[in-house]
Amino acid sequence: MERQEIENLIKGNSPFYQRIELPYGLTTTDLPGSWYQDDAWDNAIDQVSIEEAARFRPEPKWRHIQNMMPPLEGKVILEIGSNCGFFTFEFAKKATRAIGIDVSREWHKKSLMLKSIKQCMRSEFYLCDFMLLGDLVSLQKGENLDFFSPSGTDINIKPDIVD
Repeated sequence: MERQEIENLIKGNSPFYQRIELPYGLTTTDLPGSWYQDDAWDNAIDQVSIEEAARFRPEPKWRHIQNMMPPLEGKVILEIGSNCGFFTFEFAKKATRAIGIDVSREWHKKSLMLKSIKQCMRSEFYLCDFMLLGDLVSLQKGENLDFFSPSGTDINIKPDIVD
């Protein structure tokens, strides 16, 4: 995909709630008005202003929690409430599979578009409520899931993958 095509997709699908790195050094929040302007208090870390926290969300949070993560190699990670897919994409860098679910059609559509742009084959996104997770054919293979669920600043990791 060419740079201009990616820029047009970002422009046409803005605003984004999460800053996600894309090819050509682009991100989802580079263009004016391409990010949600809200009080991103949970990302206002290390003297980051509220505006920067909203624009760079969730990178400030990720810098703090990534070193607390257990090894993800060989794991199947499920992110509940994946939004545009920031954490799912990060997990896919190391995990065997990274699955993001969200109940929002808007976020689901954006996560699929970003997956296509990034060509991130180990990430999967589903429009799904966590309570209906068993209905997903992709998860009916009998494989074990290792859960991760960012909600606000809370992190829940399935105990058997924590050192």
